[in-house]
Amino acid sequence: MRGLVGTIKRRYGKSTYLALEVLFENGRSELLWRHELNAAERD
Repeated sequence: MRGLVGTIKRRYGKSTYLALEVLFENGRSELLWRHELNAAERD
């Protein structure tokens, strides 16, 4: 998934144990742990 860009749609849990539903530009949706994501700057 490296290099893909997506938008966070939902958050589950608390900040210490957080999972995020991410909708990617290709239409795919994934549930990921916070530590699996990297922030990107917006254009």
